[in-house]
Amino acid sequence: MSALTRRDVFSLAGGAAALVASGRLPLLAATPLPAAVAGVEGYLRANHPGTGAAKPHLLEYAVLRWTASDPATGETKNVDVGRVEVEAQKRSEGVKLSIRHRTHYSQPLNRLEIEAQCNDDGWLTMRSWKGKSWIEQRDDCLYEATGDIVGSRGRVDDGISERKLYNLPPAVSTQWGVAVALAWGKAKGGEFAMLEDLTLLKPGQRLAEGPEARVPYSDGEHALKTWAQTGPAILPIHYLVDEQGLPQLITQGALAWALQRAE
Repeated sequence: MSALTRRDVFSLAGGAAALVASGRLPLLAATPLPAAVAGVEGYLRANHPGTGAAKPHLLEYAVLRWTASDPATGETKNVDVGRVEVEAQKRSEGVKLSIRHRTHYSQPLNRLEIEAQCNDDGWLTMRSWKGKSWIEQRDDCLYEATGDIVGSRGRVDDGISERKLYNLPPAVSTQWGVAVALAWGKAKGGEFAMLEDLTLLKPGQRLAEGPEARVPYSDGEHALKTWAQTGPAILPIHYLVDEQGLPQLITQGALAWALQRAE
């Protein structure tokens, strides 16, 4: 499977330029929304926030794709293209993450399954992992990999080649680890390196708390705390967190995760 397929849940470098060219940006005359949620306005108008308990062990998200905007109102049109499930279990030696992605930009489904061992710290920093991704009904599109991080060194082995990672910073996390760290009230912001999809290292990331955002769901406005992740080689990622600490929305460019349930 290509690297693009494994990363297309979040990686849309160049997406902003494509949206401008296709006329999908909201009209300037439209009612302004926080930039972090402008791309999911259509979804918000038809849905309410996800429900669940504080400090959950399971987060389930709908994966949303921004396909167009209403030319009269500027409201976005969003298509539900899959699910992300992140299960986090505390253990004596740390935290085990079990991740399951199902996405369908076209038929058949793309799938990604990962088990990762993390430290029980403010970032859920990575220790070791194994995962596989594949396209249903395609025998030639299976990708499997394992990896680990010890001190400032790491490795990723896909059975064909082994890639070494050197001079790693103390905090190396993933998009799933950051979401769980926020849900558990552990994240305090600061610098870290993101190992995107456990294959692509993106150092120099910074997570910072931002202002409160008024987000218009179908049942009225909800006040959500914002966190922004910025850094080299990514479009900004915004995490919008409710009063229980649950990340209700995770947005980046034309794709977003919207919380469905937390248990």
